[in-house]
Amino acid sequence: MLCPELQVWIKEHGPKSAAEAANLAEVFVAARKRNQPWSNIAWKTSKDTRRPISTYQPPRPMSGAGKTPVKENQQANAPAKLSGKAPICYLCGQEGHIKPLCPKNPTKLTQMCFVPRQNQNVACKSNQFMKMITVKINGEKLRALIDTGSTQTLVHRQYVPSNVVCTLETIPICCVHGDEKPYPTADLYVEVQGQTYLLNVGVADNLPFPVVLGHDLPVLVDLLGTEHHCNVAVTRAQAKHVQEHSPTLSALPFYAAELEMQPGKSRKSRSQRRTEKLKRTAVDSSVATAPDMPLGFPLPTNIIEMQQNDPTLSTCLLTAGETGLGTEPDNKEEYFLQNGILYHQQGQTKQLVVPQEARDIILNLGHSIPWAGHLGKHKTTARIRRHFYWPGLHRDVAQFCKSCPQCQKTFARVPSRAPLHPLPIIGTPFERLGMDIVGPVEKSKAGNRYMLVITDYATKCPEVFPLKSVKAKAVAFSLVQFFSRVGFPREILTDQGTNFMSTLLKQVYKLLGIVSVRTTPYHPQTDGLTERFNQTLKQMLRKFVNETGSDWDQWLPYVLFAYRE
Repeated sequence: MLCPELQVWIKEHGPKSAAEAANLAEVFVAARKRNQPWSNIAWKTSKDTRRPISTYQPPRPMSGAGKTPVKENQQANAPAKLSGKAPICYLCGQEGHIKPLCPKNPTKLTQMCFVPRQNQNVACKSNQFMKMITVKINGEKLRALIDTGSTQTLVHRQYVPSNVVCTLETIPICCVHGDEKPYPTADLYVEVQGQTYLLNVGVADNLPFPVVLGHDLPVLVDLLGTEHHCNVAVTRAQAKHVQEHSPTLSALPFYAAELEMQPGKSRKSRSQRRTEKLKRTAVDSSVATAPDMPLGFPLPTNIIEMQQNDPTLSTCLLTAGETGLGTEPDNKEEYFLQNGILYHQQGQTKQLVVPQEARDIILNLGHSIPWAGHLGKHKTTARIRRHFYWPGLHRDVAQFCKSCPQCQKTFARVPSRAPLHPLPIIGTPFERLGMDIVGPVEKSKAGNRYMLVITDYATKCPEVFPLKSVKAKAVAFSLVQFFSRVGFPREILTDQGTNFMSTLLKQVYKLLGIVSVRTTPYHPQTDGLTERFNQTLKQMLRKFVNETGSDWDQWLPYVLFAYRE
């Protein structure tokens, strides 16, 4: 019997005789490797050993006793099977290694990292596209490369003093090929565009530039210019820049004429927007416009004459005494003259006494201008009293703020609250009832989740009905049961819940002649008797119910008996 691979190959060629089939088998075996078993029995025996092995590792002896490791289902005295054959290299045909580890395999250049050496002359063809800048290190000017792909600033060893180089602390530098190499560090003061920075730089022996600036420099992005060169295609921005300086345009008429154009929104490229975002573009203060409000107040120049002619300040001028320049009055609050001008002293604050003609200007400056903000009378008075004073200041400020047109138009008018009416005292039992809903609470075994609480304002006698729902039909049915025992009340006080304001209850009240009294919104104190009993009821039930709270409706008769007693 032949192996399945040889059988399939012979069947595909379709031999007509046994001799032709034998010739085909000889051709198949001659085209394959030597010493390869092609019989069916030998193929089954060696099919597991023909699988290629990635690496060949000789068996390691176990620590301890030098015995061959035994499988779990294999007996200890059974002879160990030999492992497969050694791998064969497909490049040289020798055993013991594979093609990637073959010594005859030429090393690819992409697996090596070439670093500039001292004896090599580094010539950069793309030097015109590199961004260079002059920096100062220890007072020496050096040319530095702005490398946006570097995360660490590097300095050549010959420009770093030997006493500041720290070999104990190194930083790993990884190149684009993946090779990582540690470099010593040094703390240096690097001056960039007049600003000094303390950086922990890496010290390298072989650098194509004296200094390579990385992203550890805070202003690295700001050092980059807005010009971007492209050696593949000319962008529209570059073409526009070239056309502006083209000498052929100067021959056209009106070349240097300035045309009036309407201001429009300028379109910026994506690189310009990205650069402005990184630079945190400051807002141009010249663009901001001032508020369109005239502030031309006529400031008085003859303040002494205006004070002398003002009849409202006559009493103040009589009580004021002449005080020299630079001296303070004796009292903490009084009027005094200084260089003929009347002042008012209040503590350590010296205030100018404003005559009648200039008070409107001071009131506008303290209340109406944008820097004053149209604040209230207290804030306006405090602002004016810092520097000015006159008799009746508080009255004038209050009247001015009250009559301000802008304040009257924009004032948030709060609707006045209606006065609360006290409820009359009831002496007849069950003449006025208070009613409220408690819940939802834990669902009981009977399916109840709510409690209808009814209290009498005369006797303070409560009644509680367990309910499965708070609909008006269930509430009306409970009221009928309660009325059958105590009679019809004159008033029922409830909140403004939808179940109490329903049409069904209104019809019941109308048929029975009951007046429905509603509480004030957000004022539960109106029905305070019922609200307080709700808290007491819940506290009493909490002490008797089981762990799940599903038997609260069974404890209602006992709790009500204890409370009524």
